[in-house]
Amino acid sequence: MTETLLQRKRRSPWVRWLFMMLRRSHLYFGLLLAPWALLYGISGYLFNHPTHFPDDPLWSFDSRIAQGTAIESLGDSKELAEQVVDELNVRFERRDRLRYNEAVPPKFIGEYFMATAEQPSQAEQPSQTVSILLYKNGAGGSVRTQAKDASKAERLTASFSVNPRAASSGNVANSAKLEGAPSETAVNPKAIDPKVEPLRVASSLDQIAMNALPTIVERLGLGTDASKFKVTTAPEFEFHVLEGDQDWTVRYNSVSGSLSAQPTSSISLAPVSWRRFLTRMHLVHGYPSETNAKWFWAIVVDVMAFVMVFWGLSGLVMWWQVKRTRPWGTVALAVSITVATLLGAGILQMIR
Repeated sequence: MTETLLQRKRRSPWVRWLFMMLRRSHLYFGLLLAPWALLYGISGYLFNHPTHFPDDPLWSFDSRIAQGTAIESLGDSKELAEQVVDELNVRFERRDRLRYNEAVPPKFIGEYFMATAEQPSQAEQPSQTVSILLYKNGAGGSVRTQAKDASKAERLTASFSVNPRAASSGNVANSAKLEGAPSETAVNPKAIDPKVEPLRVASSLDQIAMNALPTIVERLGLGTDASKFKVTTAPEFEFHVLEGDQDWTVRYNSVSGSLSAQPTSSISLAPVSWRRFLTRMHLVHGYPSETNAKWFWAIVVDVMAFVMVFWGLSGLVMWWQVKRTRPWGTVALAVSITVATLLGAGILQMIR
């Protein structure tokens, strides 16, 4: 202790002044950035927990609701891959040139299914949209109800609007139906453009979700006909296809009926830059349905959110305890609050 005091006394006045300026700079910059520290901490928590403090009524349910339904299993991945390959051979007249590559295990990209339905008005309750989120493998989910905005429903569309996608929007409509529902009229494969017409197979993932919905809707007591729901989101299916000696990595979306492929060699050889790695990690948030690296990363995000809020609030307390820093600290805090308010109002006008 004595040596420490002697060392401090032996310090040059310039060194003592430098350390004092360092402490004051840390304090005042902390006060200037306090609103942003709170913003990043709170918004980070909201990103990581999308079901907390929702804008619309929302409640979660556990795996018991989905127990015993088709959603507990995504089916035979090999069978699904073979069905897609068979459809591609027929559609593009490849005569079995495309083959499913069993050497590379297929995988599902995405965590959940989403199904929505319009619920008509009842008594004093206005019409609303009901959305059911189902985690893959029956790990639970959530239900959100959103009242229809009458002002948006009555909004007119200008006769001179231009929307190139509108002409082909029917091509990406979801075709999954409950088991036993009448099928649509078969389409002659040669009468369609194979690169435009949605690709449908029997073991599609959206069909699995549709088959599970009647039981889930009944257990949730939503009072909505399960056949009214439409699957809008489903995990994508990734597998490998051989065309001669060329190995392709294929990704199939059963909801839109789209399929994309790229040479596997170009994927495996493409390096991931440190910049892309860091920016991608910055965007990762939310707890997945499985305990993996992303799940532990979500814990880190929660900890950082707490630390940012704690840092902002504790900094205010520590500043107030040093009386001689209160005047300039008050100025710094006033400037930060004013700038944050003006910026917030400006951004609010831009995102409306």
